[in-house]
Amino acid sequence: MLRNNGSLTTLLERFEARFGFEDGDGFTAEDLKKIAEWDYKDLGGLLEFVETIWWCPEWGFVRNEMPGGEWIELHTGGWSGNEQIIHALQQNFMFWGMCWARSERGGHYYFRWQR
Repeated sequence: MLRNNGSLTTLLERFEARFGFEDGDGFTAEDLKKIAEWDYKDLGGLLEFVETIWWCPEWGFVRNEMPGGEWIELHTGGWSGNEQIIHALQQNFMFWGMCWARSERGGHYYFRWQR
């Protein structure tokens, strides 16, 4: 897992050094940058994008409807690519501040998104 040193550039460089421009599961370092810089006014679009690049979304990306929004569960399954996506989400301070509810040991993250 990458340490949070506050530098998205370092994250992108490490990702590219490890996996090349695109990793085997279909997302690029540029996708991580896009997540970190995504406009907070389009959180629904951000969640849809993350779901398209999440490894094993049928198990690790759970959406539950609730009045006025959704409860989102992200489970990394120990896959480092999903951990890198989580790190990019953490770099998106508006998303993380507005939606993060809790994290649990073992790569489990819970978010509440109000529409």
